Amino acid sequence: APVMGKLPADLPARLAEGKYGDTFYVKVSKDGLAEEPFLDAACTKRISDPYLESVVKGVRFKPALENGSPVNGVAALKLDQLAI
Repeated sequence: APVMGKLPADLPARLAEGKYGDTFYVKVSKDGLAEEPFLDAACTKRISDPYLESVVKGVRFKPALENGSPVNGVAALKLDQLAI
């Protein structure tokens, strides 16, 4: 789950224009760092968009847990629903 981040000042305007309203998927490291965005939960269809990639990499996530320990995982991300 996203927990904090520094988002670009122009992101709300881009969202209002209807850009980046879809759900994206990101691989998240056990340290809570995001990699590039994908269209699918299996992370096989990479989105080649430098702006979106910079936004995604600016968000920090709670890592997935396995037996109480952080592990790499995949998170769904809907930018227009972020409250950070």
